[in-house]
Amino acid sequence: MTVITTAMWLMLPVLETVGVAAAPWATDRYEMFGVTVPPAAFSDIRLAGLRRNYSLTVGGFGGILALVDFGV
Repeated sequence: MTVITTAMWLMLPVLETVGVAAAPWATDRYEMFGVTVPPAAFSDIRLAGLRRNYSLTVGGFGGILALVDFGV
C-alpha cells in the first residue's frame, strides 16, 4: 500500500464519525432523527439533550474506534 492509501484508511473512521455525529445538527430544524417535530416542541430541552447525547455517544465510540485503528 502506498502512504496515501494507508493514511486514507486510517482517517476513514474519523471522517465517518464526524459525519454521523453531526447528522442531528445538520438536518432541518423541524426534523429530528427522521421525525418531523412541531415548532412548539423543538424548543423542548429534552430534544436538545437527545441531540447532544447522540453526538457525544457517537463521538465517544468513534474516538475509541480511531484509537484502535491507530493502534494506540
